Amino acid sequence: MVLLCKDSDESSREILAEATFEEKLAFVKAIIVKMIQICVESILIFYGLDQLIKPIDLKRELFYNLIANFIIEGELYFLVFNLISNCYQADLQKL
Repeated sequence: MVLLCKDSDESSREILAEATFEEKLAFVKAIIVKMIQICVESILIFYGLDQLIKPIDLKRELFYNLIANFIIEGELYFLVFNLISNCYQADLQKL
């Protein structure tokens, strides 16, 4: 939680400092998904595969999964897992 609200400067505050936990979680999800999309599109364009692999192609979905596995690993995976676990902690305790 602190990582999402960390101030870069004491005189300035981050936009998410007053946001609810759900808003912060949605923001993190959107940023990670956008980063994956940017990486996928960049790699496809760099190698000239954007004309061969159309947007509604299973190959593109598999490529997204491959890039997502590379991006969401290690510390980022740990952070996302903990954020989601904390968000649904009450529901998990009911089970």
